[in-house]
Amino acid sequence: MPTAQANELIGGIVEQTKTVRVNAEDLVNGQFPLPITMADKLVDEGRETAILAVATLRDGGVTVGYDLKIKG
Repeated sequence: MPTAQANELIGGIVEQTKTVRVNAEDLVNGQFPLPITMADKLVDEGRETAILAVATLRDGGVTVGYDLKIKG
């Protein structure tokens, strides 16, 4: 479900902004401290990215995942 926009920086380095979906159960099982904040980082395809926005996904009042807008 990732969506991406790319911007070329100096020397062919590409910086992308995209949205990724993260499963809440995977985070809990991996003992990731919740809630996710914009101070957290996400490694995407081996590159550390900044989290620009977090949308919580719920089903019947239960958090099932997060959509993260990332840049890096």
